[in-house]
Amino acid sequence: GRAVDRATLVPLLAELVGYIEVCDQVGVEACMQTIEEQVAGSEVAEEIGRLAEQTDRFDFDQARQTLARLAAKLEIPLT
Repeated sequence: GRAVDRATLVPLLAELVGYIEVCDQVGVEACMQTIEEQVAGSEVAEEIGRLAEQTDRFDFDQARQTLARLAAKLEIPLT
């Protein structure tokens, strides 16, 4: 897949982490929608799809782990 625009993705992932930490489902959904649009057809689209499934079923513990793997893969900090 194509490379991801990390400059765009980093703040979005950080925002998503914040929503997950406070279990803000509305924030998570809105943020995920934007992230999914940004990564469509990219190298991380599959992981983002997995993340979307996890957040859709309120599985925030798994979502945190997926986010951590994604951040490591992209070599970006989440904090």
